Amino acid sequence: MKYIVFHAMIDTTENDAYLEFFIRHTERTAISSEAKKQRVNLCFKTAIERRASGGIRLELCNDDKPGLLAEVTRAFRENVLNVTRAEISMTKGKAENIFYLTDAHGNHVDSKNIESVRQRIRLDYLRVKELPLAFRNNEKGGNVKGGAVLLHPQRSSCLLKNNYSV
Repeated sequence: MKYIVFHAMIDTTENDAYLEFFIRHTERTAISSEAKKQRVNLCFKTAIERRASGGIRLELCNDDKPGLLAEVTRAFRENVLNVTRAEISMTKGKAENIFYLTDAHGNHVDSKNIESVRQRIRLDYLRVKELPLAFRNNEKGGNVKGGAVLLHPQRSSCLLKNNYSV
């Protein structure tokens, strides 16, 4: 898209982070037409949604051992769970892994499936966390909080806003 951030502001509270980005073309010109603004708006919305990890967050912290990751992912497969995102790391011989899981249809994981995974891998430390509000849907089917892109009409620049519950 060839845009740069020329100004950004970050504001945090106890539970929220508010990020505001002002962008313009790499040639340092403002976004001129309404059609280009709408296209940039759509591209940013899509990028934010694409990076949002759906599902339930499962944290695994245990002594590392050969085959641990294979064992964990096998338990996910056996319970028909999809990994939408994974953060795999090791510190001083400890496996510190975070998995975001959905069911086969991309929906919230049933607690019976999580308990089955727990029993299958039999590890000391396996914690299930709910996702932040930004990634959960309310009863009407819309996001409670999440990313948005706003175009500032006076500046002919694009203003990207993210408001995520931390």
